[in-house]
Parts: sequence; C-alpha cells; structure tokens
Amino acid sequence: MIDPPDFVRELEEKTPPLLWIPVVGEKINNFVADQLKNNEELTEEQLGRVVTEARTILGRCVDPKSSSSTSTGLVVGRVQSGKTLSFTSVAALAHDNGFGLIIIIAGTKNNLINQTLERLFFDLNIKHDEVTDWVTFSNPSEQNNGNSLKKHLSAWDYDYFVKKRVCLVTVLKNSTRLKNLCELLGKIDLQKVPTLIIDDEADQAGLNNFSAKNRLSKLDQKSSNYSWLLELRKVLPFHSYVQYTATPQANLLISISDKLSPEFAELITPGDGYVGGKDFFYENSEYIKIIPPATNIGGKQTMPKSLVEAFSVFIYGSAYHEQSGSNSIRSMMIHPAQNTGPQKQYLSWIEDLLHEWSNGLLDLTRKEKILEIISGGRNVLQETFEEELPNVHEIFQSILNVVHFLKIQEVNATPTGRADFNWGQAKYWVLVGGAKLDRGFTVKNLTVTYMPRPLGDGNADSVQQRARFLGYKAKYKKYCRIYVERPVKNAFDNYVLHEEEIHRALVEERGYPLANWRRKFLLDAALNPTRSSVIGLDLSRVDLDGWGHPNDLAINEDKSISNYHTVFEFISALPPKLDPVETYPEMFIDKRGLLSDKHWLFENIPINFVKSKLLEKMQFHSSDDDLLIQSLLAQLSRIESVNKNEMFDIFVMRGLKSTRRSYSDKKRIQPFQGKSPNTNDLTKLIYGGDKSFFFAERLCLQIHLFEIYENKNSQTPLIDKCPWICFYIPNSLRGSVLIDKNG
Repeated sequence: MIDPPDFVRELEEKTPPLLWIPVVGEKINNFVADQLKNNEELTEEQLGRVVTEARTILGRCVDPKSSSSTSTGLVVGRVQSGKTLSFTSVAALAHDNGFGLIIIIAGTKNNLINQTLERLFFDLNIKHDEVTDWVTFSNPSEQNNGNSLKKHLSAWDYDYFVKKRVCLVTVLKNSTRLKNLCELLGKIDLQKVPTLIIDDEADQAGLNNFSAKNRLSKLDQKSSNYSWLLELRKVLPFHSYVQYTATPQANLLISISDKLSPEFAELITPGDGYVGGKDFFYENSEYIKIIPPATNIGGKQTMPKSLVEAFSVFIYGSAYHEQSGSNSIRSMMIHPAQNTGPQKQYLSWIEDLLHEWSNGLLDLTRKEKILEIISGGRNVLQETFEEELPNVHEIFQSILNVVHFLKIQEVNATPTGRADFNWGQAKYWVLVGGAKLDRGFTVKNLTVTYMPRPLGDGNADSVQQRARFLGYKAKYKKYCRIYVERPVKNAFDNYVLHEEEIHRALVEERGYPLANWRRKFLLDAALNPTRSSVIGLDLSRVDLDGWGHPNDLAINEDKSISNYHTVFEFISALPPKLDPVETYPEMFIDKRGLLSDKHWLFENIPINFVKSKLLEKMQFHSSDDDLLIQSLLAQLSRIESVNKNEMFDIFVMRGLKSTRRSYSDKKRIQPFQGKSPNTNDLTKLIYGGDKSFFFAERLCLQIHLFEIYENKNSQTPLIDKCPWICFYIPNSLRGSVLIDKNG
C-alpha cells in the first residue's frame, strides 16, 4: 500500500502525540488491496485516509508492547459513513501490531450481527474452510468452542509458541452472551494478551440505564448489559475498549467517572460521495416532501395519496435507471411505525398498489390512468434533474420491467419479517418495517424513503438513527426523495445543526482527555439529546430567544474592575459611532435632551469580534451566569457557522455614563430602565425605555455601566463602576443549549 509521506507526517505531528505509531503490515495492505479491487467507490487516496485514521485510533489505544494497562476511546462517524470500514481496518492493523484478541460487540439483533459478520469476514478475507492466522469465534461459551478459544489464547502466554493465531471473537450485546464470554475468559490468564474491544453502536443497549437515578439517589444500581460489559473489561487486564457510533450523545453524557466514559475521541472522515443531513435538509429542499398528519391516523382505511406519489417516484426513477443499462439495485423504504400493526397496513397497501399497476399496465382500459400517476412521479423527480426526463411512454418498457420484477419485503419481528432475504433475488425492492429498519440496517441503494412515523420520544439520537436515507449516494442523489411529516422534517433540520456542532467540538477536543471538556449540546427545544435514563451529568437547558442578561455581575469588585477595562478596550476598537435616535428616528424615542445620556450605536460588528474581544474576556461570579454566557457563546458559534454574514449591533447605553441601580431582595438588579412615562401612547413618550433599543431581526448587545447600591435608600455605592451586558437573540436565530452545570 502507498503510505503517503504527508499521512506519515500527520501521524508524527498529532497533537497531543499518539501513545505509539502502529506499523502498516500484511493484513492492512491486503485489506486495502481487496477494497480497491471490490469497491469501485473507494480510491487509493481515500483508503490512505481510512488507514491513517485507523492508525490514529489504534495509536490512542494501549501499546501492545507495553505492560498491562487499559484505555477507553470513542470513535464518531456519520450515519452510514463507513464505521464498519473503519473498525475493520483497525482490526486488521491490530493483527499486524501484535494484538492477540479482538472482540467485536456487534449489535443487539441477529439480522444486524449477521450483516456485520458477513462484511467483516469478507473484508478481512477470512474463509471458514481455510486455516489462516485468524481464528474466529461467534458467541463463544464453555459449551461453544470454549476449549478451543482457551487453547489459542494460552499460546500468547509463552514465547516458545512462534505461530500464534489472532482470536477474533464476535458477540451479541446481550446479557446472556456477554455473561458466557466473561465466564469463559475469566478462567484464562490474559496478562500477556493485548486485547482490542470494539463496541459497534456503542450508544445502544450497553450504557447504564440507572445513571440518572444513581445521580439523584447516590446509589450504584447497574443494568444487566452494562454490568457484564464492566465484568468483561475486568477480566481483560490488558485492553482498549473502543466505542463506535454515529450518535455519541449518550456516551458523552454519562458520568465522567463511569467506567465506560471515553477518555479520548476521534472522528471518521466521510469519503467522497457521502451525502449527509445537510445535503438533504435545508430551506426549500427539493428532496423533502411533507406528508399530511392524517396519514398517521390509526385505522385509516384509505391509501394515502402521498404513498401513491412516493411509489410513483420510485417506479419512474427505477425505470429511468433501467434505461441506463446499469445492474445496480434500487430500493424504497416504508417506515410507518414501531408496531407491526401499522406496518401490516402499509404492506397491504403497497402490495395492492403493485398488483393493480402490474395488471393494469397490460390492460388498455387502465394503462393510461396508471401512467398518468407515474408521470406525476416523473414531475417530482424533474426538480433535481438538469436534463429533460423522458415521458412515461418513452420508457414504458422499462416501467413494465420494474413493476413486474419488483419485490416487496417485510422487515420486522413477525415470522415473515424475520426471515433473511437475498438482495440478489431482485433488482428493485420495497422494504416495509419498523425498528429493524432503524439503527445499523443497510438498505442498499435507497432512493425513496416514506416515513409517516411521528417524532416519538423526541430523542435526537433516535431521530438520527432513522436516517437510512443518508450514505454514499452522490452518484444517484438526484433520484432520492424523503417523505416525512413536518415535525419530523423540522427535527431533522435542527438535528443537522446539532450534529455539526458536536463534530466541531470533537474536532477541537480530539485526542485530548474528554474529562476536561465541558459538554455543550445545541438542540432544538423539541428535542432531547438521548434517553434520560443514561444521563449521568447534571445538565441545564438554556433557551436563548429574545432578551437575556447575567444576574450577578456586580457581586465582586475585582471582577467589575477587570470587566470595565475589557469593555473600555472593546468600545475603543469599534468603528465610528452613530446616534440611534438621529439615524433611525422612526424607530427610537428619546426626547430627554441630555447630551450626556445619549446612547451610542455601532452597527455590523462581526460575531467573532464580539465573542473574542468581549464575551470570552468578561468575568462572571455565579455558576448560573457562567452557564448563560457559555450557552450564548455556543449558540453564537452555531449562528456564525451557518451564516458568516450575521452581525451584531452594539448599543452603548448612555454613552457608558454610570447610572444608579439597587439590589432587589434577591440581591439582583433590573438592568433595563423603563419607559418615561409608562404609556403605550407614542405621542406622550419622552423615552421609549432601554428595551426598545434593538433591531427585531438582528443580534443586538447593550453595554451598561452601573453604580450598585445595597438598596434604594443607600447613599454610598457598593461598586461605582460595574459594566453590565444585555443581549438580544431574534426569533429566527433562537436556540436551546444543553450544558453541563459542573463543567
């Protein structure tokens, strides 16, 4: 394999440095060669990046040539972005670098573990009828290949065994399977066996479901799978536990002291051709079609018109694809609900529709009516095609082929839905199901998604895991359509921003101890980050919409003095000031006539300048104020990343002349001066009030300077120069931030 010098240099210059640099050996070279031969989507340069990232991940793990130790890492990818490719390459590297035992914890469902194992064995060139330097065990126990596993592992304890085979163990994330493995490995001395544990879909089923209760009750209850994962780590004195997931919220929100809390994080870079959430979910996206809410009414007996449209889009798109002569599969997914009842209803509808079209297209009395419906699908697809698509009569033969050979498959917990199916049986598929079409399931070449399933629990990670429509789709993206209800569409819109912020933060923290990173998650108000039961941190949700301000800036005189210097330097660096009343007389009212009390306005100040020169430098006394400002900074970073043109307007109230404020009973002040007089009659107003000095659709920040008094009767100020800030977030830029209180 070509090992580009810049990739090697990148490994050597990692900050912080890797614990060790894994070598490139026979197994990883063979892996790369096979990928180049079997996967036309991957280039040599892309595979070079995969291997470099795999070496980085393994280089953060325990060094197999060191003494016994353990570590915990987190690897974050995107939905269907190549996590399996990554951990397979890490496994191949581990073989090359002296690891004796590799354990893959491969999901919770048999269909998913079978899918993973088939891919894993193919990519590692492991054949069951040949003896190689790999030896594989699936769900081993005392009764199931236990003695064989013990024999192979015991060889690593003695130097005179020259030919040692690497043991690759795959196990279901199930308490019984994990218990069997723990009991088996617990009877072997593994001090000299460097071990790599890869937990696929690590946010699911393995974390402690009692974390939230334990935080409140101070107890130490453990859920079953979690207990056995801890036990597995206990019987392996020389190992690294690497968690793979596309939805890391749960892993990042467990208690820092939790044994499964990651010590470091790395990210997988999606390859060329990856289509993510931001490629589909944006304003006025042609790829998203809204399903009316009535589609979800229980017991509804009429086939939804939106389902007919989605099916017509799939049939036409598949027929146009057929015209190209390509043999690649095309599929449609119908994901109506978690329960099998609604799934059966949609299965029945789509079977009836296929039967009607299959027969009707050969019947002259019905043919034109059906082609008219399919033509509607053509019109929907035309929105993302530059070339003029042929009419349905021009590709009629291809439409007939698609409809005749299309196969409908139920995928769920029912007897028919549990059966394995062979993708090679058909070129065109419609899959109907629920939970089994969620996490980890790969729908080959999925073009049309019909998901009348409501938002449900509102957990951000659950919403994302439904996104089977993401993946390496650049070559056929224009064929794709996603049918969802508006609340689900809105959730995905906001999830895109949430995911981008998590990845941005992890890029900054990659390789550094995650225990030092204060968790801050940007979330839509309708979403929670993950299931509440596993959250071990004390979190606060801060909603940023409209006016906000700290409460306790005045408590500490030293901090007030420091803040005054920060504010003075910030204002001194601003461009020439305006008089807001003179510049915008139709907006602002101030007839007081006091030149010394005139407000100053500074327009179009970059967000980053406000953050770096003011907000990040100011000191806050209380933890509540710190939470508020940290949340504001996170939201401003998000706004800046989405639109570089968003700017602040800065109002320096009363030209930074100090004005009196007194403490309330709660030792807080009211920073805003009200109207004078207090009336809604604009003709009678002398002063419109501090809160009126802002622009409704723009970010605004007011800077005040106060003399703070103990109460309204006090004559001597407690602090005579106390800067205060108030900020305004317009509704269009509102946000919600989930932040660790104890960060």
